[in-house]
Amino acid sequence: MKMLNIFCSGNQRKKKSTKYTAMRCTLSWITLIDNAKGYLVASLLLSICVSTALASDDIPFFTAEGNVSTERHGPNDTNILSRLDGKFLFSYSSNGVWQIQFTYGHSYPTTMPIGTVVDCKRIPDGIRHIITPPNNTNAPSASAVASLFPAMARQELFLPWLSLCPNSELPMVNKNRIHFDLRPEKLGNPKNEGGFKLSYIKPGNHFLSELIVTNNGTIFLSDGNDFKLPAPFDKGYVQFSYEVLDVTNYNGLDYPLNVVLYQFALLPTSKTAEDVYAAVISRLSVDKIDAYKSSLKLIPVPIEIIALDSRPSGLSKGVTVNYGVLNDQWSSVTNKLIQQVAASLKGQSFHKIGDERNYSRNRVIIMWVLGITLLIPVWILVKHKKTKI
Repeated sequence: MKMLNIFCSGNQRKKKSTKYTAMRCTLSWITLIDNAKGYLVASLLLSICVSTALASDDIPFFTAEGNVSTERHGPNDTNILSRLDGKFLFSYSSNGVWQIQFTYGHSYPTTMPIGTVVDCKRIPDGIRHIITPPNNTNAPSASAVASLFPAMARQELFLPWLSLCPNSELPMVNKNRIHFDLRPEKLGNPKNEGGFKLSYIKPGNHFLSELIVTNNGTIFLSDGNDFKLPAPFDKGYVQFSYEVLDVTNYNGLDYPLNVVLYQFALLPTSKTAEDVYAAVISRLSVDKIDAYKSSLKLIPVPIEIIALDSRPSGLSKGVTVNYGVLNDQWSSVTNKLIQQVAASLKGQSFHKIGDERNYSRNRVIIMWVLGITLLIPVWILVKHKKTKI
């Protein structure tokens, strides 16, 4: 792997503030007014403009704390196949940057040591993850991927994002269709389109209240292939559903308090498109909401970390651009140095340890075969000489 010997710093693009929007509206109307009657009309229009600006303004900075639990079930029984519990901290800034820290609790079977912290944050052109095991002494590193949200398979991160990120960046195709397979590598597939039902918590319309997503009967395999399901699922079925069960009001704004997310799978004896079962059930509960970091604070990120960046396009799976990052300030993927190193890595492949072992084993076998092949003429020559004697 190549190391880019620089420390990058970058900033997220900030949205225009309410004050700027209102000021722009004020100046626009003042230039058009030249009489008292006009001032009266302008004052009415200006009040509408300011109200609109305030209504669409960013939600103030806040941090939320709570719990996430995920259970996996089989089709024919209610026994829990696996379970994961833990606590989360979710932070949202007015510039649209969100950050999640999840601390692993008990799990069955064990997936992460108790006390392990995974930190996920929105950065330019993607998200980054930092995993810190308890009593860690290794140099900190962060993986960066070209995605707008945590992987759905990581419910401990995905559910806090879906629940608490205002105006979350859902993978919409258009106003009537949505991507139902949320894996980043599948979002560009034209077959990855399904229907949906969507609603927000009112008033405000900032946080999701309900999201039901249906697929179109297409299944995407990990090897890149896909296939169409037979009837009755060839037209699709409900893939997952999200619902807010309770809300709480904090500083005049309604936040989700208890939510549940179901991921569905097909029953072996299915006869209709409704014959599905909840294979994965994830629940989130919010214990506390805090504004402006007055009491809830995230665990500080190390000042210097090594980035394993897969955001640049065209890289083979497992190949990353590696460089240093200071103060968790990430540059855009368009950074020239990142692009230069990414260009030099394109076409290279990533070999796993198992692949190297297989290669070494095959090389030993080939050497043995070659050695035996070379010894055969020698053996024949020796035997021929003995025969002459």
